[in-house]
Amino acid sequence: MEPSPRLPGLALAGQLGAALGVAANEGGFEAAWRRAWVLTAMGRYGEAWTALDVASAGPPPVAAAACVTRGSLLRQVGLPGQAEEADREALRRLDGRAGEGRTGCTISLVADAVARGACPAEQRARLQAAVEACAEAPSPRQAIRLAWVTGEVALHEGDPVHAATFFQQARRRAVDGGLRRHEARSLLLLASANAAVGHGARARDQAHEALAIADRCGARPLCWLAHRLLSEADGGPAPARAAAEAAALREGLLASLPGELATVAPGPSRGA
Repeated sequence: MEPSPRLPGLALAGQLGAALGVAANEGGFEAAWRRAWVLTAMGRYGEAWTALDVASAGPPPVAAAACVTRGSLLRQVGLPGQAEEADREALRRLDGRAGEGRTGCTISLVADAVARGACPAEQRARLQAAVEACAEAPSPRQAIRLAWVTGEVALHEGDPVHAATFFQQARRRAVDGGLRRHEARSLLLLASANAAVGHGARARDQAHEALAIADRCGARPLCWLAHRLLSEADGGPAPARAAAEAAALREGLLASLPGELATVAPGPSRGA
């Protein structure tokens, strides 16, 4: 059975529950990968892992996409080293094929380097490769991801003001494209940059806005990040409540992991 053309649109618009409902009635390797993508975005990691095992046996483009999604899942639970192995396997599966798949791999490798705290030179080299890949195979979604990792590299280099310009760019692209989950993540990254330069009130407003969007989407990993950011805010009882919400979400996300990961994953992180 061919995947429904509605599924990608629903998922990218942040209608994760509806997208999963469509995917549940489909078969085949590509449908398994799409289910895994949606389940990962929802934080249902164990179910996603099982679907990825199925998709990884598919033809090279689908298997590569499954590896990239596996890498995203691994970054989200704080395992960037294993995520990098998955992303390198994705490139191997593509075997030199150009296109959006390769672009996504190169961007994910930047995210891996940032997540494991690689040296600035390595991050910059990977970022340049991602910029070149994105120029060769433009994609609205990958352009947003490229803006994210560009800003994250700037954050790692201690330049939150510069980082914020890229996160704002990503937010505009997400809003223009109707990509609600991407909008929420862009807002959270923007909140992190604003918090780093002392704009606490602005960061809290952005985190609250992102939380509302992520909650409507059913994107629990992003809800966790929003609560974590709010728990680090200054003043009043709200940070304590946010910390409790973040802890509860963390426990639920880790509980969904398959057995082989549950014992080694340190917990959810910003990487996606």
